Formats: sequence, C-alpha cells, structure tokens
Amino acid sequence: MDFLRNILFVLSLLFLSVPAVAGSIGSGFHSLTGKIQDAVSDSVAVDENVLIDAAIAYADSIADAISLDEVVVTARVKPIVFKGDTTIVNTNSFKTRDGAYLEELVRLVPGMAYDKESGVLSYNGTPISEININGKAFLKGDKSMALENLRAEIFKQIKIYDKSSDEDMFLGIKRKSGNNFVLDLQTEDEFNGSLMTAAGVGVGNRDRKNAELRSHYFRPGGDSFSLSLRSGNRDMTTLYKKNRRDALSLHLSKDISNKFFVGADLMYGHDRSGSVFSSADESYLPTGDTFSHSTGMNSNKNRRLSANLNMRWTIGRHTRISLTGDIQNARSTIISEGRRASFDADPQLPTVDPFAGNAYGQIPDSIKVNDISQSSTGVNDNKNYSLNATLTRKLNKHGTAIVISGGLNNGDRTGRSFSESDTRYFRLRGHSGLDSVLYRHQYNITPSESRSRTVGLRFTQPLSAEMRFELSYRFKRTREDYTRNTYDLSPFFDPEAALSPATLPPGYESAYVDSLSNYSFSRIYAHEVQAVFMYNSERWNADATFTAEPERRTLDQKTGIMQADTVRSSVSLIPRLSVQYMDKDWSFGMTYDGSTSQPDISSLLSLTDNSNPLYITRGNPRLKAAYRQSLSFDGRNSPLGLSVNIRLSNTINEQTLAVYYNPQTGGRISSPVNINGNRDANLYVSYFKFLKSKFLISGSFSGALRRSVGLINEDMDEQPKRSVTRYRNTGGSGTFQYMSGIFNIRTNVSWLYSHSVNQLQGISEHQSEYAFGLAPDINLPFGLCVSTDASYSLRTGKNISTRDFNQLQWNAEVSWRFLKKRTATVSVRWVDILNDRKNLVRHSSSTGITEYYDMQVGSYFLVSFEYRFNKEFMGKKEEAQRAQERQF
Repeated sequence: MDFLRNILFVLSLLFLSVPAVAGSIGSGFHSLTGKIQDAVSDSVAVDENVLIDAAIAYADSIADAISLDEVVVTARVKPIVFKGDTTIVNTNSFKTRDGAYLEELVRLVPGMAYDKESGVLSYNGTPISEININGKAFLKGDKSMALENLRAEIFKQIKIYDKSSDEDMFLGIKRKSGNNFVLDLQTEDEFNGSLMTAAGVGVGNRDRKNAELRSHYFRPGGDSFSLSLRSGNRDMTTLYKKNRRDALSLHLSKDISNKFFVGADLMYGHDRSGSVFSSADESYLPTGDTFSHSTGMNSNKNRRLSANLNMRWTIGRHTRISLTGDIQNARSTIISEGRRASFDADPQLPTVDPFAGNAYGQIPDSIKVNDISQSSTGVNDNKNYSLNATLTRKLNKHGTAIVISGGLNNGDRTGRSFSESDTRYFRLRGHSGLDSVLYRHQYNITPSESRSRTVGLRFTQPLSAEMRFELSYRFKRTREDYTRNTYDLSPFFDPEAALSPATLPPGYESAYVDSLSNYSFSRIYAHEVQAVFMYNSERWNADATFTAEPERRTLDQKTGIMQADTVRSSVSLIPRLSVQYMDKDWSFGMTYDGSTSQPDISSLLSLTDNSNPLYITRGNPRLKAAYRQSLSFDGRNSPLGLSVNIRLSNTINEQTLAVYYNPQTGGRISSPVNINGNRDANLYVSYFKFLKSKFLISGSFSGALRRSVGLINEDMDEQPKRSVTRYRNTGGSGTFQYMSGIFNIRTNVSWLYSHSVNQLQGISEHQSEYAFGLAPDINLPFGLCVSTDASYSLRTGKNISTRDFNQLQWNAEVSWRFLKKRTATVSVRWVDILNDRKNLVRHSSSTGITEYYDMQVGSYFLVSFEYRFNKEFMGKKEEAQRAQERQF
C-alpha cells in the first residue's frame, strides 16, 4: 500500500497544481478541499506546505477507499491471432448488424467461406468437419443448424484448429490428423447460464413463408442445451411451388460430474424440393464431337430421422471408457420427367428450354441420333445404425497406455422404382422401314444390406519428453448383399394410369426379366497394422505414420444367366509424414499423404449390365489398385496476416472409365480401366490487415494447373484413344470492410480466369468470371436497422452469351427492434429486387463440356415478426462471480 500511496500522492499533487497554474493567467479557481481555499490570492501565492498536506490527505483518502489485490493492465485485443496451427478470431472486432446470425459473422472473417446451398464450411480452402461450442461438439453432421440459428452476438471468440480424438486428449497426445478441423465457438460471459429463447413467423408473396422456434443454453465448461424448430421456404429459390423444409434439432451436452460426460443429438427433417432444368452437352470424339440437349423437371420428398449418443466415463486418473452410437432412418421419393435429344453436329439450340418453339423441328434428321422421352418414380428406404466402444488405460505415470476398441455398423436399403421411356433411333430402321422406336415400362426393386464388425488394439509408449511411438492393429469384417429384380410392365401398361410404386398390377411377378436382373454377395476381411512416431516440442511438431492393410475379398455375382465368382487378395499402403515449425510470428509446415484405393469388387467382374440400352457397363478383372499421393507446404505470419499454401498431387493407376461410343444409337459402353497422367498443382495466398481497428482489407490469390486423362472411341474393335485435357485457373479476390457497429459496409471484388485445351480435338475453351459486391448496413436510433446487399456477376468467353450469364442481384431488409430491451423485431426483406437471378453454370472435363440451367423463382418479399427473451439459470457461485464482475 505504501507504493500505491506514493503514486496517488504524485497524481494528487499534479491535479491540485493545475488550478494554480491556470490562476496565474487570471482565471482563478476554487479548490476541491477547504484546506487550500485561502492559499490562492490575486497574485496566486500558494503556500507550499499547505499544498503538500492537502495532496497527502487526498491520496490517503483514495488509498483507504480502494483495496487492490492485483493490478490488471489491458490492451486492445488483436482481431486475428495465429497461435501454432490454431487460428483465434476475436469476434468483437467484426461488427455485424443487430440480430445477425453466425453465418453473417463467419463471412466477415478473412479466409472463411460458407456455401448455404451445399452446407460446406471451409477456412482457407480446408473443409471444417464440425462445429464445437466451448470445446464440445454441437449437432454433429449438421453445421447449418448452428450457422443459421445462433446469434452472432452470443460468441466472443472463434477458434479454428485440427482437433485430436477424445482418446488422444485423455492421454495428452498432440496428434494432428489433418482432416478433422473444427470451428470452436466461445460464448460471451453475459450469455453463459442464460436460456435464450426466440420465436418468429414470416409470410410473403410467391408462397414464401417461415416459422421458427429456438432455445439455447450454454455454460463455459461446454455444458449446453439447444432446441430448434424451423419450417418454411424462405431461402429456397428454385421454381417449384411446393418447396419447403421442416427441421427439428435437439442437442444436449452435460458433464454430470468430473468423471462422467454425456452428449446427445436428435434431428428430424422433412423436405420438399424440386426444379425445372435444361442442359447442353458437347462430348469429344476422335472423328468429331457429339451434342445433346435435355430439359425436364424433378421433385423430391425426403424424410429423415437421426440420433447420436456420446458417453465418457473416467475411472480414476488412469482409465476412461467411451461409448458412441448413432441411428438413421430415411425415406426419399423422387419423381422426374424429361426429354433428351442427341446429334452428331451442333444443332445451334439454346441451353435454356431448347425444345420450345419450332427450333427443334427445323433441325434436319440427318444430324439427329436419338430422341428420348422418359419419366420415373422412385422410393428409397435407408436404415442404418452403428455402435462403438473404446477403453483407454494409462499403464504408468510415464505415459505408457493401451487403447482397446470395437464397433459394429449395420445398414439396410430398399429401392423401388417405376420407369417409362420412349426412345426413337434415327439411324436404325424397324420392320416397316421407319425409324426404330424402343418402348420400356419397367419396375425395379433393389434390396441390399451391409454388415461390418471391427476390433482394434493400440499401444503407445513415450520415448522421451518430446518423442512417442505407437503400434496398433485393427481387424475389420464386412459383408454386403445386393439384389436387383426387374419386371417388364409393358403388357400391363395403361397410358392413362399414373406411375406409382404402391399400385403394382396383379400378376406382375410373371413379367420378371432375368437378363436385366442381378444378384451379388461379397465379403471383405481386412487387417490394418499401423506404426506412428511423433515428436512434439515448443517449436517443432513431427508425425510419421505408416499403415499397411492386407485384405481378402470374395464376390459371387449373377447377371441374367451369367454367373461369376471372384477372390482377390491385396495390400493397401497408407504413408503420412507431417512436419511443422512454429515460433512467435511464423509457422511453416510440410505434409506428405499417400493412400491406396482398391477397385470396387463389382468392377472386377467381366459381366455386362445392359439394363439401360444407352449406358451399358462392363467389368474388368485386370483392374489394379490406384495410389494417390500429395505433397503440401504451408506457411503463415501472424503480424503480417499472411497465409500461403502449395499443394501438388498425382495418381498412379487412376481408375477411370473407357467409353466406347455407338454412332448408330448414340449410346455408350463403358468399362473401368487404369490410366496414368492425372496430376494437379494448386497455390493459395491470403492476406488481411486491420487499420485503426475499424477498417479491414483482405485479399487472396489462387492458381491451379490440372491434367486430366480419359479414354474414348467410336469403334469397339480398336483401342480407345486418350483424351487429355489441360486446365489452367487463376483467380483473386479483394475485400474492404468498415465496421463501426453503427454503420458497417463491405465491398468485394473477385475474378476467375479458366482455360482448358483438349488435345484429342484441339479444342480450346476459356472463360472469365468477374463479381462485384456491396453490402452496407446502418443501425439507427429507436431500434431501426437498414441493410442491403448487391452483387453483379459477369462472364465472358468462348460461345458465352452475356445476356444468359450476367446477373445483378439486389436484396434489402429493414428491421425494427422494440419493446423493453428490444425483445421484439419486425422486419421486411425483399429478395432479388431486380428479378435478375440466374443459375446457369458451365463445366469442362476430359470428355466434354456441359452447361446446366436451373429456373429460379424470381423476386419476392417476406414480412417477419420475432420475439426473444432470456432467463438466467446460475448457481450461487456463478451469481456471486457475475455480480462481482458487474460491480467492477
């Protein structure tokens, strides 16, 4: 306290001297203490002793009033920190609009990307496998539920890292697999111990609707509860009136004691979706390209139920038992109809709706190959469950341990489908001399089941404080049964009757078609042996893993009257080497990955499947195993905000399909073969910089070189020719953000140049894609918030119509938060204001070029209301700690 009194004395002396100095220029002052009121005169004559006594008394009064156990020095937190292989994002540096969800916050972080349609979340191109909250998994297998249902304001920090297994964490082993990156969210202290509940409803034009209920509870140690119900079609943009998604998710994570943990997830979904589409294809052939156009519609109805359970029981300090299990039950119904026509010359038809009007009728029959109209209805039922148990035991205080594991997985699937097709062949003649026409009305039922059992033993031994060696063995047995029964319903066909799996005609069993049916039964016995050497120090991490997996596979298959039995023994090799160096500012890493891929055993049989006359498949008993290897280098600097990644890969004995084209029918016969020459190289560089805490600039550059090899020919008697396509892609993006909390704005620009050359035909394709975006939002007084975003995309290149590929998409939203503590929100969102959204994509490969168009719903608006309330549930210790923090 003497040191504190001395500091306060100096500060008090300076404070009391300021009025005296001011008085010397005639301003005068009034003292805060009565002891020096008379010390100031017109001449500012101050008695030194009186001033010192007053300062001492003032300092003593402050020191007596304050008792400090420690002095806390604070500084501005860095927005993003690289700590080893972990990225730490402090979310308070990224300001979002009021009421924003986690997905909006994630998109502000440099390097983070979230594709809402596919549900893929990635960081600097690396996929994120799961989301954690306060260190524990949250709704495994469904990242969208967290990103689209949790408010951004709940979280203070995001950690991105390669997460070790539960067994490794119990044993204190720092192992980096390279394929289990997680997004770990740390909750704000003010929300811990509170039950946060919100309910909302919305309605708009074009049958837009939305309803949701959310309730979340989080605690710092990882205990959490979450309930979410959603129903509506707010973000479904395809042109299908019955689009709707219904989802329920329930999550529970609880440390019942310091020895027992339980976590459980329950998810139910019921979806209806559909699309109206069209496409155009150009296929490479040695003597000339072939072309095809198609159009159609499909609708899907999916119902799924899944649940998983995770329990851990720690017995003393040396033993842990883990039990995990999951169950899934799903049914999908798919209805589709469409038309497809093939040509041996370019018919000059548009990609969008090619059969509209008279354009198709004016094409000469001399370039037409076939014309197919088809429809189908299918129902698939899937049931699957798995159970895994692990016993981890520390054998001594030095870290020697064993891990015993076992598991089972059972799956059952049944598919039922009706299909109707009408195929006209322009190059074949029937008995009457006219074009040959093939009618097909089929019913297929495909039951299948799979059973697998595993048991394993792992031994780990530390060699020193930094080094560790592991040896493990695992045995796996797998059994699979597959049956396809095909029935020809042509004799029972009624053109007026609708296709339905529930209305099979009486006596359909007599129409069984043996030549289009098949049966297969396979068994796999695999023995996996793995050796691991690890080195971990303050700056170096190294991991060398070598896995050998000898296996024996048997297959019995029957197709029609043909039957084949196959027995195959093989050894798969999987080496991996990872080295990483880290210091205060820099980190460098190098990883080599290799993996052996055995061919699908059904591809090894020399049987022919001609159930689809335009796509016939054959097996290849001489097929070899493929070996894929990759070498990657990465480095990053925290102060500079710089990250670099280089990746090289190639495949030896790649398994691909040799395609033989039949010019008379337009059909293709494919057979699996091994081929070499596929390789690629990728470069990714990212950079970010914060300026004065409110400005953020970021950018990235990517480049890729790829060589893809395919096999194709028009003559079955000749060896197929190699179709080699080389690709070169370069792209970049730049983002500028201003984030003050009251007014935020984000601008971005990106470009991508793609160039491909097919050596078989000497065809060169190129296209450039440019995108510009602007997204401002402002939080106004009285709880008002206005936000808008606009993006313009432009494509140029060979045979690209700017009218079809360019679009300007503009969205806007106005929200008002009112009532006490702003618990109620009314919002109006207008999507695609200019009605210019398109979904037209182009893709090139070693076999050809494809364009695909999916019709969109167009402009719509949605009016929503939401009410939120929080309820705190804390123990006495937490309440006292919270009260102390607020008082401080």
